[in-house]
Amino acid sequence: MVNLQKMVLVMVVFLMLFSVLNAISKETVLAEFGDKVITFEDLEEKLEAIPAMYRHSYASEEGKKKLLDMYCTESLFYMESWQHDIENNAGYIGRLNDQVKSVFYNAYKASFASEIILTDIEKQAFFEEHPELFAGRTFAESIGQIESKLMPQKQNEIVQQKKAELMEKYGVTIIDENVRNFNIEDLTANIPNNEQIIIESANSDLHKTVADLIVYYDFLPQNKKMAIKNNEILKKYLESLIELDLFYLEALEMGFGEDEALSSKVEM
Repeated sequence: MVNLQKMVLVMVVFLMLFSVLNAISKETVLAEFGDKVITFEDLEEKLEAIPAMYRHSYASEEGKKKLLDMYCTESLFYMESWQHDIENNAGYIGRLNDQVKSVFYNAYKASFASEIILTDIEKQAFFEEHPELFAGRTFAESIGQIESKLMPQKQNEIVQQKKAELMEKYGVTIIDENVRNFNIEDLTANIPNNEQIIIESANSDLHKTVADLIVYYDFLPQNKKMAIKNNEILKKYLESLIELDLFYLEALEMGFGEDEALSSKVEM
């Protein structure tokens, strides 16, 4: 494995500096591994690439810590992938496809921005329902914080509504029994059930069997495997993959694939 300890050390130093100074020159190295480095300027560019409606989530100190961690994980994944000559591995290809899909997924979600409307009535109601959050401040003085609390809720409501509509459109169903029976401890135990359906859909890009899940699951990073502690969590993970696939397909149908800026992000 690439020298992860060294990378983490640099990250820790950065986080300490960020907390104390809250201002860092763009050349400052935040992480290094092998002959590669991530600078503060790189991180800022990564932040700017995030759709505007979600960017605020990563603009804070904690947000930038999270963004840096994701950036480092992504960089390590690519380095390890090529070192082990696995570019033709089905699981590897699946994860690369997910990264491509994520670009269009985020763009599609960003297109919902015009649908997110917070009324004054909703803001006032939130202000009155949560007085502990706004002690000593008037409603007018609290507008910014109120919106930052309500916007993610509104975004999630729209995402769930769109997801439900698209699941109906593509006839997507998770076969709960087969998900419950999937052995996450011993993948080989699932082989006799290879043909059983995990996600049913008339669309071949969405239709998944036990065999598909074995390949995908086997190639997950160890930390993600550890996070999937039981089959209930596995189902939630599958639901997130379905959302990724649905929004990706819808983005392509809406012509997002013709956007040169988006296409340039997914060129390998």
